[in-house]
Amino acid sequence: MEPQLIQSSPDILSGTPVFYGTRVPVQTLVDYLEAGDRLDDTTAIRLIHK
Repeated sequence: MEPQLIQSSPDILSGTPVFYGTRVPVQTLVDYLEAGDRLDDTTAIRLIHK
């Protein structure tokens, strides 16, 4: 079984998809990338490589 990266639960941010084990919305990473940041420039990358 692959490790879970994203979770969605009504108990966490009203069901907003977040990085597993955090309250950081996946949309935060998407917003950084859309703004032109590179994946290795974002603080969100730390969540993925935990």
